[in-house]
Amino acid sequence: MIYTIKMRQRFFKLNSRWYADVPNHTLEENEMVCGADTLLEEISRFLNSPEVTLDLDIEPCDFPFAILTQIEHDSCGATYKVESSLDTDLVWICNVTHDVLGEHPDKIYINSIS
Repeated sequence: MIYTIKMRQRFFKLNSRWYADVPNHTLEENEMVCGADTLLEEISRFLNSPEVTLDLDIEPCDFPFAILTQIEHDSCGATYKVESSLDTDLVWICNVTHDVLGEHPDKIYINSIS
């Protein structure tokens, strides 16, 4: 599999919902749900901002902010276990991820937040 690594992804909150800023997809397709929205909400409270940018990679930096480990995958997306100091345990990420990371990698490292 080929992955795009060291990618910076912007997320924003609109009308109390979280969205990824991924070109060529509708707002509905970019909506973050099933734990991903909760994770972004926690990060946004930490940053005190309605916009979050995550530096994502399939390789960790020395001290990643969070590690997402894939535990299930189906035709619609993948569920990841979240390892971080935040309260979110699981997130589901849809297939829009294929346009961002090339596939649903086994691990996604959130190496930094801003």
